Order: sequence, then structure tokens, then C-alpha cells
Amino acid sequence: MLTRCSQSAAEFGLLIKLNQDEYKEYHALGTVYAEYLAARVNYWSHEYWPRNVAEKQEAVDKAISTWRNSQA
Repeated sequence: MLTRCSQSAAEFGLLIKLNQDEYKEYHALGTVYAEYLAARVNYWSHEYWPRNVAEKQEAVDKAISTWRNSQA
């Protein structure tokens, strides 16, 4: 899950891998849970920072681009 975080004047992205419980919740509730989790990550980013998988950002961007192109 990629979340845009804003803390005071700073803004940054945080890419985290969902844990098993988060994955189950997301598949059960969809965007409602994704929005809730994004708000949690934004507010408590320091708790999620150890789960940051930024090294996978390029692969994520490529997958999103491929998906968008397939939707056109």
C-alpha cells in the first residue's frame, strides 16, 4: 500500500506491505478499509516506517503503469 503522508511541512510517500490481518480486512472491506488504513499510516507513520519497502517502488510504478495502459 502506497500512502502519501504529511507531517507539518513535510510530505512523503510510504510504501508498506500489508500484513496478513490487513490483507484480510482489505479483501473483506475494499476501499473503505484502504482509506482507513491510509489515514492510520499518515497519522502514525513512525509506527509503519519499519515496514517501508521503498526499494520496490519502481516495480510498483511499472505494475500500475501497465495496468493503466491495459484499461485504455
